[in-house]
Amino acid sequence: MLFMQRNMRKKHLLLGIIGMIVLLCACSCRDDSIGTDNGNRQNAIFHLDGATSIVLRSGNTGGGIPITDEDVAQYIYDEIETMPLEEIGESYIGWMYMLEFKDDEQNNIAQIVVNGNDTMEYDGKRYSCDSAELYDKLEAYWQENAKKCLFDAEKVARIIVQSGDGETSYSVTDAAELRSICDKIDQESLISDDAVSIYGNGHPYILTLQDEDGNEMATITVNANVELACDGRVYCCKDLGLYDYLEQYWQDARERVMK
Repeated sequence: MLFMQRNMRKKHLLLGIIGMIVLLCACSCRDDSIGTDNGNRQNAIFHLDGATSIVLRSGNTGGGIPITDEDVAQYIYDEIETMPLEEIGESYIGWMYMLEFKDDEQNNIAQIVVNGNDTMEYDGKRYSCDSAELYDKLEAYWQENAKKCLFDAEKVARIIVQSGDGETSYSVTDAAELRSICDKIDQESLISDDAVSIYGNGHPYILTLQDEDGNEMATITVNANVELACDGRVYCCKDLGLYDYLEQYWQDARERVMK
């Protein structure tokens, strides 16, 4: 009987030692992640609690567009929450793409920079990671969705064309002329709101677009065939020939007035 009791105590002691070893191993193997409800592991570096929307910003332009595609948004959340990270230093000056996670009131929850295929930045720190697929996804989304729609061409009833040197403006109401100007602006051609200086190839033209009630829809400065300015931003675009068209229109309008 005594022999059996001693064996039981030894067995319990052995099981206790094994349990302690397992616990210590688990603690020593912990990384910077916590478990999620679905069994995935979530990055504890980023604090995304309360985030309900994402804005994608380009470091080349400073402009931002909302991530409205639910599948893309979910992919971003999954990648950010599960990607292994290793801190390697302080953040660089400059960035490629930034993800702004916002709450319901559009307050920033977190700003995470994806700076290429192998680095991300957050809260002043730089991390090494495998971000190639995420970077490609963000770049593709930007290229596809950063085109700007400055106005609804179907609602334009009048365009006031004014020369940048302050000469008398001309009002365009002819349907064919309106359509021609709107087609040349061509919303789909606007590549991005790049922060470049307006260089121009002559005096600029200012187009004020109005609807049938006389309400202003947009004011667009055309300073060259590859630049448009609207709402304080400069847009790089394809060579639309719009500037040359306005030059010719201006000359024709002046000749009509002189006659």
